[in-house]
Amino acid sequence: MRKKIFIYGSFLLGTGGILLGGCAQVPTSIGTQNTNVSMVSDGERVHVNDKLTAEDFIALAGRVTEKMLSSRVVRKWKKRPLIVVSVPENTTHDANIITEDLQDEIISKILDSGVARVIDESSVSSRYNYIIKTTITDTVQRGSNGSRLTYYTCKLQLFSMRGERLGQWHDKIGMAKAPRSFF
Repeated sequence: MRKKIFIYGSFLLGTGGILLGGCAQVPTSIGTQNTNVSMVSDGERVHVNDKLTAEDFIALAGRVTEKMLSSRVVRKWKKRPLIVVSVPENTTHDANIITEDLQDEIISKILDSGVARVIDESSVSSRYNYIIKTTITDTVQRGSNGSRLTYYTCKLQLFSMRGERLGQWHDKIGMAKAPRSFF
């Protein structure tokens, strides 16, 4: 009988300890280094998933525009020509790319450089010198383990009024997704 009481009492004491231990207060991380919230510096691009952000695409368009502006073709211009910058064509698998933001970045870079004047593509004027056509493309590689590697390419093409391609510049950015975890 004594043995049964001892076993029963030990069982209750152990179970109660586990239950009470589960109710212990979990320390919070407010104001400590363990927080899941952080500040992001200007110009820093942080990702929470395997998709590129609008800032990534804008930076990509800016880099390609800078390549164009430093090219031999553009440096030869004696006068500031009139340029039409068309809305970029998105041929990627991501329909959420805001192509007007890319167009705005390209126009800003051209205007800031001072090498050309920009007119709106909806203008009825045919007195422009060049047109810039921009295309965003992607290539995707998928692994059997759930991994994925995606490269996005931004291509700028400079055409004369007659349709002659005078220059082409491109740059790319990649995004990788790690393989799925076994657990």
